[in-house]
Amino acid sequence: MGCCLLSLFVTLGPRLALLFMWLFTDRITLAFNNHIVPLLGLIFLPLTTFAYVIFYDPLEGLSGLAWVAVGIAFIVDLAINAGTIFGNRKRILDS
Repeated sequence: MGCCLLSLFVTLGPRLALLFMWLFTDRITLAFNNHIVPLLGLIFLPLTTFAYVIFYDPLEGLSGLAWVAVGIAFIVDLAINAGTIFGNRKRILDS
């Protein structure tokens, strides 16, 4: 049960946070010039997009440690997507 809740939180948490930030603040419009990139980020790389928006400074962009945080979020996103792909591949091959 706990693993399912953790998986649900990791999957929906950044997406809901980005959605609320998009609706109620202007941080996403400050971080991106258009709406296509954050929409694609919301769908495919939510942790990376969330880290980018959180650490973005309108005057300076991203500094050194902010890029490290975005990079770690990117690696976590890739790990989550790879795990999903591998799990689905194994499920298809077993059936």
